[in-house]
Amino acid sequence: MSAAPTQTLGTKSPQTLEYERQAEERAKEAAQIDAERAMHASEVSTMEREKEIIREEEYEIRRHHEAESLRHREEVRRHEVEVKRHREVVAAHERRMRGR
Repeated sequence: MSAAPTQTLGTKSPQTLEYERQAEERAKEAAQIDAERAMHASEVSTMEREKEIIREEEYEIRRHHEAESLRHREEVRRHEVEVKRHREVVAAHERRMRGR
């Protein structure tokens, strides 16, 4: 007589079942790692967009401050011209008053 087969048709051996269980476990772990990588990549992308927005805002703020500084300098220059002109008018008036 022949020896009884270790596996009958339609059933799986304990070793095959263990191999399949381990394969499923590895597949789940790989899927979880892929999901974590995708989430990390999304977070990195979001952070890069936010950094770019911050850089743009800082650039605009610097431009605004530079423009304000230029406007202020021009106002000061005009004021100094007006003060000089006023002093000249006052000095001329004083000279006329002394000459009388």
